[in-house]
Amino acid sequence: MAYENYSQVSWTDGTPITGDRLQQMSTNTQQVKEATDDAPQGIKKLKSVTTASSAFSNFGTYNEIIALKDDTGSGGTDNRVSIAASRFYRVTLNFTGFVIDTKGAEDSIYTVALYDGLFSTISASTQIFTADFTPPIFALINVAGSGASATIADIALRNNAYDSKFGASTLSVVLSTTAAGLTNRSFFAAVKREQGASSVNAPTFTVPASSTVKLLQLYVEDIGGIA
Repeated sequence: MAYENYSQVSWTDGTPITGDRLQQMSTNTQQVKEATDDAPQGIKKLKSVTTASSAFSNFGTYNEIIALKDDTGSGGTDNRVSIAASRFYRVTLNFTGFVIDTKGAEDSIYTVALYDGLFSTISASTQIFTADFTPPIFALINVAGSGASATIADIALRNNAYDSKFGASTLSVVLSTTAAGLTNRSFFAAVKREQGASSVNAPTFTVPASSTVKLLQLYVEDIGGIA
């Protein structure tokens, strides 16, 4: 534990230099080093996406939305993550939600997942976090005619111009490195939809992103040493 053997060494004119005092000074220096080494090192890698995802129409299959990987082969940067041994780290997705632009398949389950690995080899990658969401029905209580006395009998479908938007959140998981640490590790986030009772006329869905206030982000932080 940091500073457990720390002891202030005081000096006045004429204080003798002894082996014990010098040893305590060395111990103090080591204690400060250990405490500093255990401090969080902050964000190791960060990726931001500013364009909405493709429109997905499939069921039961993950679709990649953002990744920390080596993109140097396509003109990008190397966003692989390296973290020393015996450290806590946090993988965080600033998830901008799901957008569905029409009715259908409202009993489906929409899932966001974080993986350690590459989407191209998803079967060999390690799933480290998942979150499930269910969309609202594409309907409203129509008060245009009945006003305040409207009841469930006045339910009506929404116009397709009014999208369903749900699931926006900050999702994260805290993990720890082993004695081997992490070297050039890739991470990615993916989404999928699981079919409910029916998939007839199922709408497509997207994950929104923009360059202003709707950044889809994935990042990994070093949050401190393991005591």
